[in-house]
Amino acid sequence: MKKKSLIVLLALTFGLFSCDVLDVEPEQSISSEVVFDSVENARGAVTGMYQSVRFSSGYGGFSMMASEFVTDNTDFQGSFTTWQEVAQYAIPTNNGTITGQWEDLYDGINRANNVLANVADVPDIPQEQADQWMGEAYFVRAILHFQLVRYFAQPYGFTEDNSHLGVPYLTEPGEGAGDQNLVSRNTVAEVYDNILSDLQQAEALVPESLDSDEATRGRGSLNAVRGFLSKVYLHMSDWENVASYTNQVINSGNYSLSSVTGIFGTGNSSEDVYAVQMTSDTNPGVNAAMAALHTPAPIGRGDINPTEDLLNAFEDGDLRRDELIYEDGGQLWTAKYSSSNNDDNVRVIRYAYILLSRAEALQEIAGASVDGEALNLVNQIRNRAGIADLEEGTDFTNGEELLEWILHERRLEFAFEGHRKWDLLRRGEDLVNLRSTSNVPVEYGSDNAIFPIPQREIDVNDNLIQNHGY
Repeated sequence: MKKKSLIVLLALTFGLFSCDVLDVEPEQSISSEVVFDSVENARGAVTGMYQSVRFSSGYGGFSMMASEFVTDNTDFQGSFTTWQEVAQYAIPTNNGTITGQWEDLYDGINRANNVLANVADVPDIPQEQADQWMGEAYFVRAILHFQLVRYFAQPYGFTEDNSHLGVPYLTEPGEGAGDQNLVSRNTVAEVYDNILSDLQQAEALVPESLDSDEATRGRGSLNAVRGFLSKVYLHMSDWENVASYTNQVINSGNYSLSSVTGIFGTGNSSEDVYAVQMTSDTNPGVNAAMAALHTPAPIGRGDINPTEDLLNAFEDGDLRRDELIYEDGGQLWTAKYSSSNNDDNVRVIRYAYILLSRAEALQEIAGASVDGEALNLVNQIRNRAGIADLEEGTDFTNGEELLEWILHERRLEFAFEGHRKWDLLRRGEDLVNLRSTSNVPVEYGSDNAIFPIPQREIDVNDNLIQNHGY
């Protein structure tokens, strides 16, 4: 599938990048010979690669929101028909939002593949620069495939050997998202193996210097890579590797817990391990930005609200409820996204995520026994939220009960941040959403729990097999 020409949409320069990717003019429909004929032009290709991550279909809008409003955390009440179909677990195969999500994610993968195929041959490029950009491209390719396989395939562990169908894992550049029309779906096992391989390649290539300051929190830095490795292993229930990679991020000393309200907003905080950087010029579109959907007028559309079930799950005095959920016009809203410019950064992996992932892994390893470090980690999160420590013998009596507390804290800590659906599915639990057509839980393994392969892709590719139930 490798071709000499390609379509690369280079992004406008934005504040996410440090000095090695600034001042690049946007280009469209340029050949690989032009894009990679100089170091400066190659920077533009790297910039465009990250733009795909920021898309609403990537990690910037719909893909984050749709993993919350199909659960018990939030309720979508907006007028977008395609989003209503998702919220109601009634998605036709021609749903335009789902079709766009598939295309956009593969477009981003294609951009990463173009960097990988060409950057080493850029004239006069220093080896260290080529290695860094290749590492970042491996990172982007991995995390976009990770988003695809979670949405369009049953979760890891659904079959004993994970031989159920995943998504095509593309490693060669083509002429765009549609240049996949002869490929077949890899198994989930193969997709996860490739994701891990790409992230490990990135880990070996990106320099530690990329973690030097908050300006790089939106790039495939070493700790972002290790954070995603811990995240992927979490979905695989590989507790030893989760514990190992979270420990490396913690021991880097680059991160610390912020205040509850200090985490969110338009800039980076001490807690951001990987945060998609947004500006008023580069957000994923006014109607798909986080504030636009989560905030009432005059700032946003006011389409997504916290549920009463979530509100009632907080303890009295929890700052995450008192300071980050508010009432306006008779409805509940989250204060995590509040910019009138729709430029709130999207926190994909926070330091709190690393701490609670490590706590979960350590407690899973300990089994019925209580792991002291896991207890300490969850209490760090509770202390920051202004609530009392959990105490053995009072709040829980064994390891299984502590694990339930850890999972409960994950729900409260990361509400509205795009984790709830995946936390439920990776643990084999049902999904619950009050707007589902049947108004009952969608059982683990249900056809409706995952998205259909877009009909347009099925029509042009006889090798693609549709998901069951569609």
